[in-house]
Amino acid sequence: MRNISRFNVIMLLLVVFGGFLIFGFSENIKGPAIPAMQRDFGLNEAQLGLLLSLNSLGYLLACSFTSSLSNRIGIRLTGILSFASMAASGVRVSRKRREVL
Repeated sequence: MRNISRFNVIMLLLVVFGGFLIFGFSENIKGPAIPAMQRDFGLNEAQLGLLLSLNSLGYLLACSFTSSLSNRIGIRLTGILSFASMAASGVRVSRKRREVL
């Protein structure tokens, strides 16, 4: 029983720190990408600021209903869906970038 408990702790740590790593990467990649975003999409400073503000607003809106979602479908499925949607959006943004070029 002790081995199962240790395995669960290790997996939990990997998932939690992996999630923070993915989230940190996706949030911090915007800083160096701002000049390229501005140039590629033809945005002025006000539009770029609005875009980044809407990103934060979307995050706050998502946080407001995540608790009720996890109560309804379970925390495991909520975590899987959130990681999958973040990965899918990253792939989609990457493909859109290629279409713009």
